[in-house]
Amino acid sequence: MIDKETIKNQLLQNSLNAGYSDIEFLINSIYKVENKKFKIKGKEDFLFYVDKEGEIINMIYDYLGDIGITDAIDEDKKPLKINLLIEGLFNIIVNRINEIYDLNLEIGEDYEIFINALDSHLSLKDEDFTETLKDKEQQTKNEIKAIIEHFN
Repeated sequence: MIDKETIKNQLLQNSLNAGYSDIEFLINSIYKVENKKFKIKGKEDFLFYVDKEGEIINMIYDYLGDIGITDAIDEDKKPLKINLLIEGLFNIIVNRINEIYDLNLEIGEDYEIFINALDSHLSLKDEDFTETLKDKEQQTKNEIKAIIEHFN
């Protein structure tokens, strides 16, 4: 007998052209963004405001639409690969960090996204992404590093 969880996982794996561990990674990462408090500007807080609660998946699809991938299907009518969803999630996290801290962290220059079947992560390319730091700036840098490292 097959349970509903197995059916759900099979549907997700086939729909997203992904393995079980990829599905679990994406679900766990979305769960963390939705439910974990991070240190932000010296206080424990959620990465996104309450008005975005439950909206992370929609935000990922909106991001993918903004970069030219629409309706979750590419030109060949193949299923959307899970790697694009993971990349979208990581990018909305960095976009939110840029918004909160009034920064302009850029992919490839300041941070990188690495995605494959065994290891997907978001990381800063240079942990000293600010030049001369005052105490408050050091605290900000440490907060940003902690948020990003949570997705390593």
